Amino acid sequence: MKHLPVLWKEAIEGLRIHPDGVYVDCTLGGGGHAGKILECLSPEGRLIGFDCDPEAIRRVAERLAPFGSQLTPVLGNFREVRSRVAALGIKSVDGILMDLGVSTFQLATPERGFSFLYDAPLDMRMNQEAPIPTAYDLVNHGEWEELKEILIRFGEEKRWRPIVKAICRVRKNRPIQSTKELADLVEEALP
Repeated sequence: MKHLPVLWKEAIEGLRIHPDGVYVDCTLGGGGHAGKILECLSPEGRLIGFDCDPEAIRRVAERLAPFGSQLTPVLGNFREVRSRVAALGIKSVDGILMDLGVSTFQLATPERGFSFLYDAPLDMRMNQEAPIPTAYDLVNHGEWEELKEILIRFGEEKRWRPIVKAICRVRKNRPIQSTKELADLVEEALP
């Protein structure tokens, strides 16, 4: 899958890259922005790239291997930037880039469970190796208030009540196991 970074020219212009500088890409994703930043750096420049998806880290490290030690991929969440960059012995950086959202790769990989275009297990974790609840766990075991909070806060869903009601009704009889089941349930719940 070819990755085309969003607004890469504007992002590079906004960073005002110094060839010997140190930069942080908080969301490596497909490595598009990281590659463009690395192209602007001299051999003394450095990019620290974060992603909480181990598959993204692996793909980007492989794709950008020609840049060698100029790229330091870090498996972690961007909220850890300050401590993780400091742990690398770096006191300050010259620029930080964040391209927030789910990547096309994640959406196009059915087993990740991010897309309703495929009938896949309910997972939806950025890091499938992380010991955190899956979407299956939340949908089938989450309390009413927790489901409400997820739909309002993360889904910006104003019509959350019929969705939560439908989820609670269905899961009394059987678990909701797939993205298609959940999508169909939501579609039926909303007028």
